[in-house]
Amino acid sequence: MANRAMVVEPGGDGAGAAVALIGLEARFLDERRFEEWLDLYTEDAVYWVPAVADQTDPDNHVSLFYDQKPTMRLRVERLRHPGIHVSTTLDKADVLQYR
Repeated sequence: MANRAMVVEPGGDGAGAAVALIGLEARFLDERRFEEWLDLYTEDAVYWVPAVADQTDPDNHVSLFYDQKPTMRLRVERLRHPGIHVSTTLDKADVLQYR
């Protein structure tokens, strides 16, 4: 999946592929397969999760995540650290699908 950008409008071409990718991503995260999750993204990837549904700009608004691949890699390293204390239970990824 090198050199890919996925911006998909609901109901447009590629929407099925986007839904499948999001499902795979959620499964990897739920199963704590963080390295496989990380491998879904290219080295030049930007992982952006807006704080609100209609947010159009990650630079001028607060976002839940706005990371580049090195930061994503660091998050995985922290999640794998034996002394992690952020979660005592295994939470499931919430996936919101627009239809």
